[in-house]
Amino acid sequence: MTDAELNELLASYEPGESAVQTVRDARIVLLVGITGAGKNTLKRELLKDTEYYDFISHTTRPPRSNLGVLEQDGTDYFFIDIDEAVRMLKAGEYIEAKKVHSNVYGTAIEGLKPSVESNRIAVNDIDVQGVDEYKAMSPNVHAVFLLPPSIDEWNKRRLARYGGGIDAEDNRVRLESAKMELEFALSKGYFDFLVNNDVTQAAEEIKHIVAGTKDIAAHKEAEALAHSLYEELSTH
Repeated sequence: MTDAELNELLASYEPGESAVQTVRDARIVLLVGITGAGKNTLKRELLKDTEYYDFISHTTRPPRSNLGVLEQDGTDYFFIDIDEAVRMLKAGEYIEAKKVHSNVYGTAIEGLKPSVESNRIAVNDIDVQGVDEYKAMSPNVHAVFLLPPSIDEWNKRRLARYGGGIDAEDNRVRLESAKMELEFALSKGYFDFLVNNDVTQAAEEIKHIVAGTKDIAAHKEAEALAHSLYEELSTH
């Protein structure tokens, strides 16, 4: 399949009936945000609570090292090749799928269904643009946009994550991606913005979001920070 054909398949993709029903039956928390905002760390913190279930995504990119540890298939992602991704798209098995940095990322029935069967809250981190599909299927999906406390802290986290090996072009791409992600999230009305400065505190606030008892003032402060980060990134 050519790259143009794959792009067309992704652009026209619609999930199958089984995928739609699974989303409607599930309780879901989607963690989104710019690279280095701490999505994986926060997800691990939430999963310490047995009420939460590890909803794993699929990706066509190879495993990479995070903080010196190589990602594992079936734990960090389901690592698949492009042929399997195409098969899943044609079969309607994805809930949503997007191309990010030349690779296909998506969430599928396979990853979500066990949470419904065990009556647990599925938690996953996905690309920001994938949230629209979930919201269209079920307005009860909780979408939380994570933020670092500052640009300086964000840069420190990224350097720690990639071992200081960020070249100029990669940095440019990630800065542009972060700006686009913030712009997209700020244009929507359904995101709960959350500053991930202390992972334990952030996990507790997500539990309040799910319970309908979120801190409104903290949410507004975080949204204001999102605007500030977007403006600062726009100057780069």
